[in-house]
This record gives sequence, structure tokens and C-alpha cells, in this order.
Amino acid sequence: MLKAIRKYFSSVGILVASTIGAGIFALPKTFETGGWLPGIIYLLGFSGVLIYVHYIYWLALEKKGMPSLLGLVDSELGGWAKKIGFVSIILGLLLTLSAYIVLGGNFLQKILPIPSYLAVLFFWILCSLPILFNFSRFVFLEVAGAVAMVISIIYLFLVAPEVGNFFSAPLINLKEILFPFGPFLFALAGWTAIEPLLREAGRGRIQKHPIKILSYGTLIVAFVYLIFSMAIFGSSTFVSGDSLAGIDLISGFGLGLIVFLGLMAIWTSYLPIVLEIKKAIHRDLKFSETASFAVPIFLPILLFWAGLNNFLLIISLVGGVFLAIQYVLVVFASEKALNLQGWKSVLAGICGLVFILGAIYEIVYFLIR
Repeated sequence: MLKAIRKYFSSVGILVASTIGAGIFALPKTFETGGWLPGIIYLLGFSGVLIYVHYIYWLALEKKGMPSLLGLVDSELGGWAKKIGFVSIILGLLLTLSAYIVLGGNFLQKILPIPSYLAVLFFWILCSLPILFNFSRFVFLEVAGAVAMVISIIYLFLVAPEVGNFFSAPLINLKEILFPFGPFLFALAGWTAIEPLLREAGRGRIQKHPIKILSYGTLIVAFVYLIFSMAIFGSSTFVSGDSLAGIDLISGFGLGLIVFLGLMAIWTSYLPIVLEIKKAIHRDLKFSETASFAVPIFLPILLFWAGLNNFLLIISLVGGVFLAIQYVLVVFASEKALNLQGWKSVLAGICGLVFILGAIYEIVYFLIR
């Protein structure tokens, strides 16, 4: 019984660890910009959509024995779709690393009295060292990091002196009603967790109950995001794009905990993303091992130096465009692989349409800004 319980919590833990990341720090400002009511609706709505999409993706990978999204897309939708998927995944992940560098530099400046450019450079070096030493991904450390983050967020929620400030934000901002699409999709996206979950289930290390695992894991993430946003509102005189600059209503320990939380979120996410980019470039573009590692190590810092240094802007772009494209492919490749019929097919189509319309909006939004 205890072994079964441990396996079950391990599976939920992998999903939570793979989902919770630095995107959490964009959400408080997103709630303020679009209004707290639309923010909650997006949070719950995306949670429901992603539970279903991840569920059919799980079943499709299981049925086809495909090891990756690109393999499934190539099999079901053709080579053209695989190329679109490859570009969206690589560019999205590279931009994500740039966002992490921006955020990590901001956090380090809170504990080290150094200029911003040195903080960014130092943080980039810290994240690159495990890669240079050829460390592998440690699922246990990712889960442990996620547990530490959740505990820290609950503590911050309990000690924040003005949690009710969350509801003093605008109820709804019609001019920015669609703005939360990108940040919330970025924060809740977790399709990359399905493949390791399937592998772990195949090895008998976790429980194989996809709908329960996906439902509980996603709802835990959504709840954590909500109380974190309330904690930031309750700890700040103003809400900043990185959730950090306006914090001044809690103790130094509380601020230090948020900095720790941010560094933990980035640290546990950075290496897996680099390894994913390296694997894809080496496999699909036939780059050498050295060149495949060089791209995710050096390109994100070069993008930062080129001027891509607005955290919230990058998160919105990655979530609203690149992740939306990936989910369109996830939905339609999974639907075809499973040959969905009736309401299941209709529901999949609605999910796909949501991502398509969201991507179109984000592209137009950034072009007219």
C-alpha cells in the first residue's frame, strides 16, 4: 500500500515539477493587467483544457509507441507539420532560456550588490556550469525543488500582510481582456511532462492513472499559482512584471524566500530545457554534440545582449505564439492517432481552435504595439 501511494505521489510530483517554473512570476502582473476575474477564468479554463489535451496526448503516445511529440506529429500529420513543430519548440525554448536569464539576473541583484549586466552574466555562468560538466537530468531533484517551492509559496501566502489587495486590483480590464492568454499558457503548459511520465510508468516506478494524475497535478499547480499571486499582491506596494521590484511589506526573510523561490524555479527548469534543445538539434539537424550544446548555451545570452530583456514580453510571446502552435499540433496529432469520434472529437477541435485564435491574437498584438 505504501509503495503504491509513493508511486502515485511521485507521478503527480513529476507533473507539478515539470509545470511550475519561472512563468509563475509573470502571473501577478497579468492578474493586474487583465483584471483578477478574467485571470481566474483563464486559470481555471486553461487547467480544464490542458487536462483534456494532455490526456489524449498521453493516450496517443501510448497507442503509437512514439517517444516524442515530433515523432507523433510526423506520423499523423506529415513532415510539414513536423518542421513547424520543430521550429516552434526550438525557438520557444530558446526564448524561454532568455527569459530565465533576465529573471535570474534580477533575483541575483537582490542579494549581490553588482550591476545588472554582471548579475545576468554571473547567473548565466551558474546555469551553464552543469551543462559544461555534462550533468544529466535528475528527476528527483526537480521533484524536490517543486516541493520546496510549493512549501515556500504557502508560507508567503500565510505571512503576506495584505492578501486582500488581490481583489482591489481591477475586476476586469476590457482593453487587455486577451492579454492573459500568453502568460497563463506559458505557466500552465506541461506537455513535456507526458513523455517522462509514460517512461516512468512503463518502468513500473509510478502509477499509471493518467486522468487522475493529470487532474490532480494540474489543479495543484493552478492553486499554487493563485495563492502566489495573492501573496505578491499582499506583499507589495505595486506589482512589477517580475513580481519582485515592488515587494516591501514583508520581512527580509520573506523577500529572501522569494529570491530563493525564483532561483529554484529557474535552476530546476534550465538544464532540462537545454538538454531538450540539444537533443532535438542533434537528432533532427544532425549537428555535432559540441555544436548541439553550443546553441542553447550561447544563443539565449546573445538574444539578451541584443535587446530581448523584457521578462513579461518574452513570456507572453513564448506562451501566446510558440506554445500555442505546439498545442495545436498536440491536439490534432493526438485526435488523428486516436481516431476520436463524437463529443471527444468536438472537444478536441474546440481546444485546437482556442490555441489557434490565441496565437493569431498574440501575433497581431505584438505587431501593432
